[in-house]
Amino acid sequence: MRPKPLVPIANEPLLRRSLRGLAAGGVTRATVAIGAGRQSIPAALGAIPGLRLDYHTEPRPLGSAGALTAVLAVDPTADAEPLLVCNADVVSTIEPLALLRLHRAAGAQVSLALAEVADPSRYGVVLRGPDGRIGRFVEKPPAGAAPSRWVNAGLWLLQAGCLRGVDPGRFSRLEQGLFPDMAASGEA
Repeated sequence: MRPKPLVPIANEPLLRRSLRGLAAGGVTRATVAIGAGRQSIPAALGAIPGLRLDYHTEPRPLGSAGALTAVLAVDPTADAEPLLVCNADVVSTIEPLALLRLHRAAGAQVSLALAEVADPSRYGVVLRGPDGRIGRFVEKPPAGAAPSRWVNAGLWLLQAGCLRGVDPGRFSRLEQGLFPDMAASGEA
């Protein structure tokens, strides 16, 4: 079975297209967290001009927060800048450097790209306050019951310090732990 990030879009694996887009947007280094049994990914991606690719293989599924903290545990230099985290199965036209400028201008600890969708029941729904800050998350609400049509678009910027206290060896998801906790405390 083919991993979802390797599904071809115009004869190119989805993840490769995304990484090429990041390189075109000014990103020079990326680490791809690979789940157990997904060793075909590096060979399928090959080299991407202008982008240094590193790989971190998870011994077992760790979730978005667990994978990120595991990468930081073996490469502490990765936290020198805000961390750009992208879901490998998302197609996006968001300019990473534009998102970084907004993140820095806001002095944010975490910035999430959002997308408005007609039916948010399959996504993590985001409720924002009048100032644009995230006030609450609702994970995959029932159809017709979503409090907003704005959803987590799977592209995030965060300061590595936000991850203190997340166990790098334990399954943990940013979108179900850290992000809602930060929103509830007024930090998001």
